[in-house]
Amino acid sequence: MCALVGGLNATRHRGYSLVICHLSATLRLIFEITQLDQLFEIFDSFDQIISIPVALE
Repeated sequence: MCALVGGLNATRHRGYSLVICHLSATLRLIFEITQLDQLFEIFDSFDQIISIPVALE
């Protein structure tokens, strides 16, 4: 979990996003119990991720 939070901080510092997809029910529960689901964007599928509009700067 520390590596995930470290990766999240590093990507945000560089202006990027780190998202997670295809979590098993057990991992999703762990993310909810530890409240990491509040930090990460979690998607059920890759298709959900690529359907999000991206703001161009």
